[in-house]
Amino acid sequence: MKLKAGIIGLGGFSKIILKSLERSRIVEVVAAADIRQEMRLEADETFNISNIYDRAEDIFSDSSIQIVIIATPPFLHAQLGKKAMEAGKHVFFEKPGSITLEQMQELKQLSQKKGVVATVDFVMRRNPLYLILKNLFTTQVFGLPERVFLENYAHDDTLPADHWFWDPDKSGGIWVEHGVHFIDLVQWLIGQPSTVQAIKINRDRYNLIDRVAGTAVHNSTLVSYYHGFTKPEVFEKTNFYAVFERAYVQLNGWIPIEMEIDALMTSDMGKYLTDDLLKEARRYLCSIDTVLEMRQLKKFGE
Repeated sequence: MKLKAGIIGLGGFSKIILKSLERSRIVEVVAAADIRQEMRLEADETFNISNIYDRAEDIFSDSSIQIVIIATPPFLHAQLGKKAMEAGKHVFFEKPGSITLEQMQELKQLSQKKGVVATVDFVMRRNPLYLILKNLFTTQVFGLPERVFLENYAHDDTLPADHWFWDPDKSGGIWVEHGVHFIDLVQWLIGQPSTVQAIKINRDRYNLIDRVAGTAVHNSTLVSYYHGFTKPEVFEKTNFYAVFERAYVQLNGWIPIEMEIDALMTSDMGKYLTDDLLKEARRYLCSIDTVLEMRQLKKFGE
């Protein structure tokens, strides 16, 4: 029997979640709620959801629902999450879990008190390529990680000036609403930062912060982040680079599907790259494989 879930918020993120859960053998979405009538009508036409409400309270009070999915603008996440947990529901938060650290700590304490599971939609941790990269950081087979940098050139086609995304009181700002994916990814790969510096840049003629950049030190690894919302969607780009003592690693795309590793290696490392390195990743994508190209480097002057 499938677990029954209700989703609150029927905007863009909910469509991604609902589409992915259509194939789930574990979870069935049986209810949805949104204050906007047009969103409720669209969801009714698009998805097979038994009950669609105009109040989140109707989901909290439904005893058959075990999981509440929260996909509203971020400033509502904490208060809705608390109500769901108070009602004894497990909670799946679209990122971010909240817009302040204090709210997250309260949610964590409440989930423990109520004995319910709460999690945030940090999808990067389950990308098979990032699982491979995690192995490289953990084993340090190519030496110590020296440098990591992330460049995210995102689009703003669907973000007019009055969109909640630009209001830090509603979204938390670019770092919290958007950059949190990559902050979480790097902390999962390397660990918590000890030093952080960051800047924000306003768009000309508008009171909108559309670019942010930061530098942090994670366990002696220097990490740089950049996020900008200035591109048309067809021209956006995301690159993730990691530099080890004996390897350069590059992944391209918001959800990367290819990784390139340029490394100094010994002749007996082939099995590691074509087998051992892929074991964890194959739990999520059994067809993932490597193409190994080897060349012999000559000493200078030979």
